[in-house]
Amino acid sequence: MPIQELYHGAEADEILSIIKEGLIRPHGGEIYFGKQESQYPALFQYGADTSRGARFVIKLRVEVPDACNLRPFARHGAPRDAWKLETNSPLKAEVLRLFVQQKPGSPIQTFEGSGIADCLHRKK
Repeated sequence: MPIQELYHGAEADEILSIIKEGLIRPHGGEIYFGKQESQYPALFQYGADTSRGARFVIKLRVEVPDACNLRPFARHGAPRDAWKLETNSPLKAEVLRLFVQQKPGSPIQTFEGSGIADCLHRKK
């Protein structure tokens, strides 16, 4: 089973669930990712969290089953580096890094280790 490092925009509660369970769950049989570190800021649009007044992207280490294909995803409004994985099963995942942006154009903060959960538990 190949292990990949991927980027994913998500709300804080979803990220906390990934940390707690060690799994990333599909929504409607799909999970969307970015592959290139230089392109992760485009994923902030998917991690907008009004309860915390911030936008989140995580870097994950994900176990991608051989039976699953991670395919490029092109759609109007989607980032250039959008990839879709079709699955109905959760995948093993480890959150490696958290990127936080308070509002579009503001500086991006980075958290690792226990700082990730500490940051996500703070509400507006």
